[in-house]
Amino acid sequence: MAVKHFFCFFFLLLLSLTSAHAERRVALVIGNSGYANVAELKNPYNDAKGMSDKLTDLGFDVVTGLDLSLRDMRQTVREFIKKLDNADLALFFYAGHGIQVNGENYLVPVDAELSTHLDLDFEALPANLVLNAMEQSTKVNLVFLDACRNN
Repeated sequence: MAVKHFFCFFFLLLLSLTSAHAERRVALVIGNSGYANVAELKNPYNDAKGMSDKLTDLGFDVVTGLDLSLRDMRQTVREFIKKLDNADLALFFYAGHGIQVNGENYLVPVDAELSTHLDLDFEALPANLVLNAMEQSTKVNLVFLDACRNN
């Protein structure tokens, strides 16, 4: 009988520890609207702001970037990648211009100057930079790309 009580106690203790341990959730939210060299977009800034606020309310540790230059995008992504360690769930939301070339997706910063596809490696951020880091670090990943994507 004592063994039965021990296992019941152990099970209840384990259950309480599991539920007490909150799931660690991180998010990267980027919204680019104010482009200098291509058509400005009306919604991404506000959409990203709203998404960031809601995710924060839901308990996510959110890294937010609005109207980012390439340098700022890279710094923001780096900050997010550092937070992926030991996260249970990661979410990435991007709103803004995007480009796909040869099956590769790029996120366009507000200061990008794109004349040819050769400029992409120097002026845009490969989406896979974020996606690969998420896949390597977290159990569950959610990705929302709200991009005007042109070839």
